[in-house]
Amino acid sequence: MSLGQNIKKKRQQMKLSQEYVAERLGVSRQAVSKWETNQSEPSMKNLIELAELFQISLPELTDTKDSHIPIINQHVKCSYCGKEARYFLDQTKTQAYCSQTCQLAHTEALNKIQKQLKWFYLGIILSILLLLTSALSLLPFQKNITTGCGMLYLGMTLILFPFCTPETYQKFGYLKSTQIGRFLGFLVELYALFILFL
Repeated sequence: MSLGQNIKKKRQQMKLSQEYVAERLGVSRQAVSKWETNQSEPSMKNLIELAELFQISLPELTDTKDSHIPIINQHVKCSYCGKEARYFLDQTKTQAYCSQTCQLAHTEALNKIQKQLKWFYLGIILSILLLLTSALSLLPFQKNITTGCGMLYLGMTLILFPFCTPETYQKFGYLKSTQIGRFLGFLVELYALFILFL
């Protein structure tokens, strides 16, 4: 049973309308409908509030074991923490987790990435524009300043939004990949300072 099916089942067992649930959680009825049809997933805050409303524990609400595929005789890492995973989320076998906690935290992290992606792209574009400006500059002093500023902006972008490739997430897990991204951003910042001040 999927998370959405579980939410719908618990809501119907308590004889609650989508409107009532939406009002209690401070969301729209359409949001509740999308959760129940698996078009979107509730945030961690909303999951906790749903569990309280349905008078069940969070693991009971998020228990979707029927759709999970156990991992047998394979060394697959958790998509969130990088530890050894116990199950795949579904038939695609693209996301594996060691626990429900990691699954929920990863879902929350992916939703956050989707919301912040436009700022990441903006930071990369501005960095590239500054670096192109420095490449086209005729004055050596101005080249160092614009190159250093472009690298500083790129490093800041990587530290604030340490997004990585799906392959990196798969190899190291979300948490380690984020740390690697921030570390690389820090190295870029150091290089930018070297360009600016030397």
